[in-house]
Amino acid sequence: MTTNFAPELHTTEIVIPTYTTLNEFDTKSHSYNKMQLINICKHYNINRVGKKIALINGIKTHITQLHFVSIIQRWWRRKIICICNELRGPAKFNRSLCINSTDFYSFDDIRTIDFNLFFSYKEDTDGKIYGFDIASFNELYKKSSSYIILNPYTRIQINEDVISRFNRLLCIMSASNGHVLTEETPSEVVENFITVEQRASVVFQTIDALGYYTNCSWFLNLSREDLIYFIRHLFDIWNYRAEMSNQLRYEIHPQGNPFVQNGFMINMVNYSFISNTEIKEMLLDIIVKLVSSGIDDNRKYIGASYVLSALTLVSEDAAEALPWLYESVV
Repeated sequence: MTTNFAPELHTTEIVIPTYTTLNEFDTKSHSYNKMQLINICKHYNINRVGKKIALINGIKTHITQLHFVSIIQRWWRRKIICICNELRGPAKFNRSLCINSTDFYSFDDIRTIDFNLFFSYKEDTDGKIYGFDIASFNELYKKSSSYIILNPYTRIQINEDVISRFNRLLCIMSASNGHVLTEETPSEVVENFITVEQRASVVFQTIDALGYYTNCSWFLNLSREDLIYFIRHLFDIWNYRAEMSNQLRYEIHPQGNPFVQNGFMINMVNYSFISNTEIKEMLLDIIVKLVSSGIDDNRKYIGASYVLSALTLVSEDAAEALPWLYESVV
């Protein structure tokens, strides 16, 4: 009597099976000798003890499980990517939506920040969108003295939902080995995250978006004396010269008196104890309130008109560019 058996495959004919070749492996598995099956088990780092049939079944089970695990992993990675993209904010795919052209901390061009290191959010008050390097926003978060985080451009409090979204993005990226903070944090404590010049540029872009054509140099080139006159003229226009009703004042700045900071009325008399930069920062705080807090764009435009009217009284360039506003207050 003769016995039919399949010839064993030579070692050179052995190909490590995958899910796409699993059927072929199943067909030829009886042709593998035990050592060849053990080598395949070594490749997949699975149990190498047992009879041939046990090794074959173990290989097939492992390859099938790997296939479905890879499907789940791909699905999960896509899910994580979608979640992270949503958390990155409205400017993730279009940096031109950001009103700031550079990162406030690194000064890098917003357009050149790596996609994986980009974060943006939209202000509730005026709908403006700001973009950041994640590492820079994290510095802002860490160096805030309280739970109140302020937008470095407008000094308006950043909504808690934005902070929550940022923290969630940070956690996901850290958990997925995203290496969010790839550069060492500067050892020195950075007192000001953004220069007066940068902030002024953003503020005057906000005014331009309301319908004016301005130049932030009108403000930045003011002497100390003119800065003091500017704030006094603006105070006078807001409280007296414009003859506004209380209702209109509320509609321009619903949060109250724009000349109140940290619960105290701004000192309109003595400025000897503060620097020029501090005066500019104080003025920018007031300007932001008047041009960004209105209940609608019309009220924001009116607020901007009062700001520019006061500016024409101390800047010749502003007066030449906006003669109708100058004439309305002289």
